[in-house]
Amino acid sequence: MPLQSENDVFAGALETLINKIPPSPFSSSALHSLKKTREHPDALEQARALQSLVENIRRNLSALAEPQKSQAIAALEQAALTHGQSVSDELASQEQLRHQELARKQQDELLRGQQEEAARQEQERLQKQAQEEQRHWLEGFRQKDPSMASIYELYVDDFPVQTSSAAAKPDPMLLEKLQQFEAQTSDTDLPTSEQCPPLRKAEIKQQLPEVVSLNNFIAELRRCARGAEDTINEREFGSQTGKGFFGDRKIINTPRTEQCEEPIVDPKNRTERIRRKLVLGTLKHDWAEACVRTAMAEKTLEGGVEFKIEATYSKSGQFQGENVIMEDSIRPDVVIHQRGNPDHVLHVFDFKFPCPPSNSANWRTYDKGLYKGRRQDDVYRDLLRVNPSIIRP
Repeated sequence: MPLQSENDVFAGALETLINKIPPSPFSSSALHSLKKTREHPDALEQARALQSLVENIRRNLSALAEPQKSQAIAALEQAALTHGQSVSDELASQEQLRHQELARKQQDELLRGQQEEAARQEQERLQKQAQEEQRHWLEGFRQKDPSMASIYELYVDDFPVQTSSAAAKPDPMLLEKLQQFEAQTSDTDLPTSEQCPPLRKAEIKQQLPEVVSLNNFIAELRRCARGAEDTINEREFGSQTGKGFFGDRKIINTPRTEQCEEPIVDPKNRTERIRRKLVLGTLKHDWAEACVRTAMAEKTLEGGVEFKIEATYSKSGQFQGENVIMEDSIRPDVVIHQRGNPDHVLHVFDFKFPCPPSNSANWRTYDKGLYKGRRQDDVYRDLLRVNPSIIRP
């Protein structure tokens, strides 16, 4: 019989015995405790509470006259014994289940470890194979054009090794850079190698666009967010001179809550009034995005990826262009995607400028349209299949 059923039978027996005790504060309290115990959702905790009532009931049954006293105490002992055995059986069953669950978890961890080790070994094998193919490709490249091969060797460690089913090829972005460099240096009027000394590595690299890592790009996003926050706040609220550890320093004033919530004329629609924090957010977004464009104007991202600002995606997750106004579309602030394939999104970032700055940066909830009632990050996740991130000052 399930433990809950055993509890019901035992509780019924205890209630019968309590009713045999002459009315007293104990009997009223015991019946109340019994009622609360029956309402407990956990069968094992309920069983323990019932067992705790036994001794007090036994003590109060002693006030009964013989033979009623002996019969009641014997009935109590028998009910408690039977119920106690059920509790022991339940504890043993739960302990067995716990051991089984522990064994299952250990087995899962072992299997996971084996899978991870197999994946690591396979990755190492593919990496070695790719490196060998790249060396083979470099040898062919050197034989075809020794001068370009020396330039390739300068960059071979800066770009990921790629493997193809037919033959090894360099990273597409690297190949493009090599071709650009070759085009720039193909003028017949250039001096020959006999007329001038060979270029040093640093001089060659200066002629190619700077390559930025993903981590440095994210740091650039944060720098631009900080710059937008300080610039717009100083313009709107001013600054003052304060004392710092190394002397006087400029302290930029930040908006208070009442200033953030203040209704002002909408710059885009002079007949409407909106909260000031929305206008500030738009100004800071525009400043930050212009900052990123300027900072990355002569740079490119490493690893075969590119970025876009205000990229527009349809409700099916297809790229439609940059800063395109389109119904039921989304426009994340910054998107990183596979080079040449904006539909293959890898990272999404949105600038958030809380007002006042002490507030947390949260994803907004759409208040109209196809996504009404849904959070911005959930929509990004569904359409672009990535976990978006917030960039805040």
